[in-house]
Amino acid sequence: MALMGKNGVLKIGEAGGEPSTEVNRIKDVTINTSKNMADVSTRASGGWRENAPGLKEGTIEFTMVAVDAASDDYAAQKKILDAYDTDTPLAVFADNGNGKGIKGDFYVTDASESQPLEDAITYSVTLSPCCDTRVPTITR
Repeated sequence: MALMGKNGVLKIGEAGGEPSTEVNRIKDVTINTSKNMADVSTRASGGWRENAPGLKEGTIEFTMVAVDAASDDYAAQKKILDAYDTDTPLAVFADNGNGKGIKGDFYVTDASESQPLEDAITYSVTLSPCCDTRVPTITR
């Protein structure tokens, strides 16, 4: 059976701890991961460029629908926006709905607000790994 994005879960918490607060008013979560390749070519490479895996990098990106203080998801939204404003890392787990995904401590590196005339106000949020406390792990 196919995994559906609507079943995914994003949880946040205090950096270094277990992410336990679910962020519900989000959509379109994207987990970007890539690996740099180091050039290890030598004269013995037979005229071929040789590469070896280097450092990994990644981000978690999502759209968060803005809510007011009366909403049950306001505390999570405020925690994310406050983390951006204060450069405070968050514990994050982006779960694909099957208990697998990326977990670690992340900085909020983008919290852009969009105010379309005929739609809800949203924040485009980007999370980037923070190595001050805990590096990300991926389970697939």
